[in-house]
Amino acid sequence: MRPPAGPPSADLIAYHRPDHPAARQYRLLADGIAAQHPVARPPVLLFTPISTRTAGTSTVANLAVTRAADGFGRVLVIEAERGAGSSAERFGISPVPGVRELLTRAVPLSLALHRTAIEGVYLMPAGKMTVGTDELIRLPVLFDQLRARFDWILIDAPVWGTHPLNDWVMASDGVYLVIRPDEWDSPHADVAHEGIARAAGRLRGCVTTQEAPAAKPASPSANDHGRRDQVVDHVGSAVGVARRRLEPPRVVRRPGDE
Repeated sequence: MRPPAGPPSADLIAYHRPDHPAARQYRLLADGIAAQHPVARPPVLLFTPISTRTAGTSTVANLAVTRAADGFGRVLVIEAERGAGSSAERFGISPVPGVRELLTRAVPLSLALHRTAIEGVYLMPAGKMTVGTDELIRLPVLFDQLRARFDWILIDAPVWGTHPLNDWVMASDGVYLVIRPDEWDSPHADVAHEGIARAAGRLRGCVTTQEAPAAKPASPSANDHGRRDQVVDHVGSAVGVARRRLEPPRVVRRPGDE
């Protein structure tokens, strides 16, 4: 019997403190992303950090909570890989079975989908089985199946360049880089931008964050939500413009601002 979902982690600010300035930022971010995908087909959106400095942040999990809480249907988070500060840990979900077991046809779809303790939010953990090219080519078919069940599908991907993501990128409707403000014009950003283009991905923008990675927790401050300070900005310009011509995302609000 599948164990019940555990309690959401403290850094899910959109759940624990929905009126906090940081939670309001996530709402603006979710609205901005939704405006980029107005078609009726539920979007599959991939988020990848450009460096280990932004790995393990709670951006994807908080976006999922925000979208579901705003009444826009069911949201699924898929872990492309499991690492520190994984979405499964944040939602208190077992790491298996997950997408790897599903792609290798070891389990049916119903067993790889996990209901979290938050209404409207579901999780598909990374799982533990080994997958290769023969399994990853099934992603487009899987995503079509999931679109029939969910209204938003968010892929929590690892740091760009640390794991093969080409198949994930090609099958997604949009890719977003999770980046710190001082990394905007860094070599890491160039590598990610060029790699997404080579994989025929659709880079739709960047999410700027100052949240500390899960592996390096910061001390609480008067303005954070108990664990980390964070800045989340609007997504940048749409794909099709050379990255050097993209303007940095505009800061909407910083935690603690009134």
